[in-house]
Amino acid sequence: MEEFINNFQDLSPYKLQATLSTRYYEYARQAIKEFFSDSSITNIIYGWSSGEYRSHHLVRHSNGNIYAVHYAYGELTNAYYFTEEELDDYFNGYEKEKPLFRESREIEKFKNKNDLIFND
Repeated sequence: MEEFINNFQDLSPYKLQATLSTRYYEYARQAIKEFFSDSSITNIIYGWSSGEYRSHHLVRHSNGNIYAVHYAYGELTNAYYFTEEELDDYFNGYEKEKPLFRESREIEKFKNKNDLIFND
Protein backbone atom coordinates (compact mmCIF):
# COMPACT_ATOMS: atom_id res chain seq x y z
CA MET A 1 0.00 0.00 0.00
CA GLU A 2 2.95 2.34 0.50
CA GLU A 3 3.62 2.44 -3.23
CA PHE A 4 -0.04 3.33 -3.85
CA ILE A 5 0.15 6.11 -1.25
CA ASN A 6 3.46 7.39 -2.67
CA ASN A 7 1.92 7.67 -6.14
CA PHE A 8 -1.52 8.95 -5.15
CA GLN A 9 -2.13 12.51 -6.36
CA ASP A 10 -4.43 13.99 -3.71
CA LEU A 11 -3.89 12.97 -0.09
CA SER A 12 -6.29 15.61 1.25
CA PRO A 13 -8.58 14.25 3.94
CA TYR A 14 -11.10 16.97 3.06
CA LYS A 15 -12.02 15.90 -0.47
CA LEU A 16 -15.28 14.18 -1.36
CA GLN A 17 -14.87 10.49 -0.52
CA ALA A 18 -16.63 7.46 0.89
CA THR A 19 -17.05 7.45 4.65
CA LEU A 20 -17.26 4.53 7.00
CA SER A 21 -20.77 3.16 7.55
CA THR A 22 -21.83 4.16 11.06
CA ARG A 23 -22.84 0.59 11.91
CA TYR A 24 -19.11 -0.22 11.86
CA TYR A 25 -18.06 2.50 14.32
CA GLU A 26 -17.85 0.05 17.22
CA TYR A 27 -15.67 -2.25 15.12
CA ALA A 28 -13.62 0.79 14.04
CA ARG A 29 -12.97 1.81 17.64
CA GLN A 30 -11.65 -1.66 18.49
CA ALA A 31 -9.46 -1.88 15.36
CA ILE A 32 -8.11 1.66 15.81
CA LYS A 33 -7.24 1.00 19.46
CA GLU A 34 -5.42 -2.19 18.42
CA PHE A 35 -3.56 -0.34 15.64
CA PHE A 36 -2.35 2.46 17.90
CA SER A 37 -1.46 0.15 20.78
CA ASP A 38 0.89 -2.00 18.67
CA SER A 39 3.42 -0.13 16.52
CA SER A 40 4.29 -3.35 14.67
CA ILE A 41 0.86 -3.27 12.97
CA THR A 42 1.33 -1.48 9.66
CA ASN A 43 -2.11 -2.11 8.12
CA ILE A 44 -5.50 -2.85 9.65
CA ILE A 45 -9.05 -2.84 8.32
CA TYR A 46 -11.15 -0.59 10.52
CA GLY A 47 -14.47 -0.90 8.70
CA TRP A 48 -16.45 -0.98 5.49
CA SER A 49 -18.80 1.08 3.35
CA SER A 50 -20.64 0.74 0.04
CA GLY A 51 -22.47 -2.39 1.12
CA GLU A 52 -19.21 -3.89 2.39
CA TYR A 53 -17.63 -3.65 -1.09
CA ARG A 54 -15.19 -0.99 0.16
CA SER A 55 -12.78 -1.71 3.02
CA HIS A 56 -11.20 1.12 4.99
CA HIS A 57 -7.61 0.55 6.11
CA LEU A 58 -5.29 2.41 8.45
CA VAL A 59 -1.73 2.31 7.15
CA ARG A 60 1.38 3.15 9.15
CA HIS A 61 3.74 4.42 6.44
CA SER A 62 7.51 4.18 6.79
CA ASN A 63 7.57 8.02 6.47
CA GLY A 64 5.85 8.26 9.87
CA ASN A 65 2.43 9.31 8.64
CA ILE A 66 -0.82 7.45 9.22
CA TYR A 67 -3.04 7.18 6.15
CA ALA A 68 -6.53 5.90 5.47
CA VAL A 69 -6.68 3.80 2.31
CA HIS A 70 -9.75 2.42 0.56
CA TYR A 71 -9.88 -0.89 -1.28
CA ALA A 72 -12.98 -1.36 -3.45
CA TYR A 73 -14.04 -3.60 -6.28
CA GLY A 74 -10.70 -5.38 -6.45
CA GLU A 75 -8.36 -2.38 -6.34
CA LEU A 76 -6.95 0.38 -4.15
CA THR A 77 -9.07 3.44 -4.88
CA ASN A 78 -8.24 6.23 -2.43
CA ALA A 79 -5.66 7.40 0.09
CA TYR A 80 -5.58 10.37 2.44
CA TYR A 81 -4.02 11.59 5.65
CA PHE A 82 -5.75 10.15 8.72
CA THR A 83 -6.56 13.09 11.00
CA GLU A 84 -7.44 13.77 14.61
CA GLU A 85 -10.84 14.97 13.37
CA GLU A 86 -11.62 11.59 11.82
CA LEU A 87 -10.45 9.81 14.96
CA ASP A 88 -12.74 12.07 17.03
CA ASP A 89 -15.72 11.07 14.85
CA TYR A 90 -15.29 7.38 15.69
CA PHE A 91 -14.78 8.05 19.39
CA ASN A 92 -17.54 10.62 19.86
CA GLY A 93 -19.16 9.58 23.14
CA TYR A 94 -16.28 7.18 23.83
CA GLU A 95 -13.57 9.74 24.52
CA LYS A 96 -12.10 7.78 27.43
CA GLU A 97 -11.32 4.91 25.03
CA LYS A 98 -9.68 7.10 22.38
CA PRO A 99 -6.03 6.24 21.74
CA LEU A 100 -3.34 8.87 21.80
CA PHE A 101 -2.70 10.13 18.27
CA ARG A 102 -0.76 13.18 17.20
CA GLU A 103 -0.72 14.21 13.57
CA SER A 104 2.70 14.34 11.97
CA ARG A 105 4.42 17.59 11.02
CA GLU A 106 3.68 16.79 7.37
CA ILE A 107 -0.06 16.78 8.06
CA GLU A 108 0.21 20.00 10.07
CA LYS A 109 2.09 21.61 7.17
CA PHE A 110 -0.60 20.40 4.75
CA LYS A 111 -3.33 21.94 6.92
CA ASN A 112 -1.42 25.23 7.34
CA LYS A 113 -0.74 25.46 3.61
CA ASN A 114 -4.43 24.94 2.83
CA ASP A 115 -5.83 27.03 5.72
CA LEU A 116 -7.34 23.94 7.32
CA ILE A 117 -6.55 24.56 10.97
CA PHE A 118 -9.67 24.07 13.08
CA ASN A 119 -9.91 25.35 16.63
CA ASP A 120 -12.53 24.47 19.24
